[in-house]
Amino acid sequence: MIAARITDTEVPMSRRFKSPTMKFGVPLSVPGSRYVEHCYGMHGKGYGHTPPRNSDIVLILINAQRQIWRVDAYFPGPHKYVTDAVGLGGDGWKILGWRMADGTMPLGDYDEVDPDLAQFDYLPVPNSESARSRDTQVLAPRLDA
Repeated sequence: MIAARITDTEVPMSRRFKSPTMKFGVPLSVPGSRYVEHCYGMHGKGYGHTPPRNSDIVLILINAQRQIWRVDAYFPGPHKYVTDAVGLGGDGWKILGWRMADGTMPLGDYDEVDPDLAQFDYLPVPNSESARSRDTQVLAPRLDA
């Protein structure tokens, strides 16, 4: 049997994996929350699910001071939450959650999200591409033969 000797320079591996991202199990809101936003929270139902592709949505943005800003946006595809508003409102805004612009609820009931409990450092940042980028273009096939 080979025994390993731990010296001062070696660090034993932890038995428990610590995620470099958000902390799981943290509540989105508590019964005593002073304000709750009803949306698909990015650390709730919005974490594993997205809006339908090419849909108009409303983003609920949050800044480090825990101010809320609701802006019109567009979801062209995975990991792309596009809005023109971020350029107008300055830097530092992150996505707390989203709702469909037409009022439908594709993921069922909304999460109740308390902005004061949000894990701000782990929230995604909206894309500030122009809303005009949502126009579809038909590309001619390449004829490189």
